[in-house]
Amino acid sequence: MLEMSRCRFSYFVFKYRGLLLPRFRLSHLFSNDKGRVNAEQNLTHSPPAPPSLPSSHPPLPNSDFLARNLFYTSSLHLSGPAKRAAVSFWSGNHGLCALTEAVVFTEPYCTDVAHNRWTSPALDANVKELRNDLPLKLAVGKLKAKFMDATEALCHGDLHTGSVMVMEGSTVVIDPEFAFYGPMGFECGALLANFWLNYFSQAGHGGKEGGRERYAEWVLAQSMAIWNGFVQKFLALWTDEGTHKGELFKRGAYANPGELEATQEAFVRSLLVDTLSFAGCKMIRRIIGIAHVEDLESIADTGVRATCEKKALKMARELVVNAAKYRKIEAVAILAKQQ
Repeated sequence: MLEMSRCRFSYFVFKYRGLLLPRFRLSHLFSNDKGRVNAEQNLTHSPPAPPSLPSSHPPLPNSDFLARNLFYTSSLHLSGPAKRAAVSFWSGNHGLCALTEAVVFTEPYCTDVAHNRWTSPALDANVKELRNDLPLKLAVGKLKAKFMDATEALCHGDLHTGSVMVMEGSTVVIDPEFAFYGPMGFECGALLANFWLNYFSQAGHGGKEGGRERYAEWVLAQSMAIWNGFVQKFLALWTDEGTHKGELFKRGAYANPGELEATQEAFVRSLLVDTLSFAGCKMIRRIIGIAHVEDLESIADTGVRATCEKKALKMARELVVNAAKYRKIEAVAILAKQQ
């Protein structure tokens, strides 16, 4: 059962998505007038893809959700007063923001947090190294500041692969109780982090005979398709005068030839850096913090699991500290393969 405030903000997310993003919303069955009781459609869902996934399987539609949700709740679409009103309202969900601030950006680097856990003793040295890594902790601190201060768009707040229900002909995003106005890169990074954790886990599920390489390649390809699809759709909304009507980058100020395109390119470049940095933070916290991912946890052989996790941690640290090195998502896929 959700706490009262979590129920209330979940209700308002469902109400909002019903107006703007109906394709990704559960059928809403009932809410009382204060959002204290919510009843939503029952889902019989399938995982994103089976291990025997054919190479012709279409990409998952997560990029649609990211593009539409982040664009329509940003200052690219909203007026100044409307954006400030939205930020004010969603700032009321500060309790769950505080939880995220703790479990993602602080607790994994603390020695006195009892609920932190990892594959011990195999990762003990890795955890100690991360906790003594000042360049990493400085970068994480800056990301925490951005999480707290950058009110760029309405974020789901806990967008991982377990929050995306994929069925034949439809995709539904659930569990929005962490919703808040924050950095777009946190939203994109949270989702991509889970794809990359899944990618690293595949080596632990193939047994001695292997056999999961093809599926791992599909997972990695999905991460690239999601980012590239998101950028394409987000920029299409920005380029359209009918949807780009907000306060940010007003068209009259960028009317000379090539200015709009240059502005968009710089925006996407900065967003990619944020996305990769936040993704690295999420990957670290899912391995040495309180909440882990089943993709890795379900690897029964702790030695094999630790090997997978060490590779993920190495990539995660690189993304947090050196995100600016990677100008294309394809370069990140190469980085993953090099671990």
